[in-house]
Amino acid sequence: GEDSEKALQEYATAVALAGEEPDGLAMRADAFRAAGILHQSRTEWRDAERDFRDSLEAAIRLEDAGRIGRAENCLAAVAFERGDWDDAERHYERARALAESCGEAELAAQVENNMGTLLAARGDHARAEAAFSSALERFEDLDHHPFAARALNNLGLALAKQGRHQQAALAYDRALQECKRRGDPLFASKVLINQARLAMARE
Repeated sequence: GEDSEKALQEYATAVALAGEEPDGLAMRADAFRAAGILHQSRTEWRDAERDFRDSLEAAIRLEDAGRIGRAENCLAAVAFERGDWDDAERHYERARALAESCGEAELAAQVENNMGTLLAARGDHARAEAAFSSALERFEDLDHHPFAARALNNLGLALAKQGRHQQAALAYDRALQECKRRGDPLFASKVLINQARLAMARE
């Protein structure tokens, strides 16, 4: 729409105005990543990947581990979308290591959750469970970050795939509690659908 086109133009202007000093490189890295996320939301994956790589380049020149990690996390999503799961896993592993090296707890938690989604898609439900559990611990350390409900829902899915229905039900219950606490009825409806499927599987 017009709003997204205007936003992309503004990001391009920000990139053009940014210089080569540290503040300018930081602005370039952030603007490129924001533009990539917008392209991603419009399923323009090639444009998204180009922007994420430009963001990564600026972050590397800045030697900013957090920004490098965020760009790697975004590039992993692109690789996941095109079905190159090995490449996606490599990007996630780099993003996680960078987040941990610079103490970016929120980024590390998000990467763990994303890694779990990748592992679940590959059918590696035991490793997916471990990743979602790790993400949940990290989110809880952030005082119940809004993504905690998603980690709990994902954990429930991984447990259900392993036939551990009682533990999955508990994870879904906790996810619903988080949704209620944060006032997120839309995501609660998604959890309720998974709960219903679990109930049918247990019959």
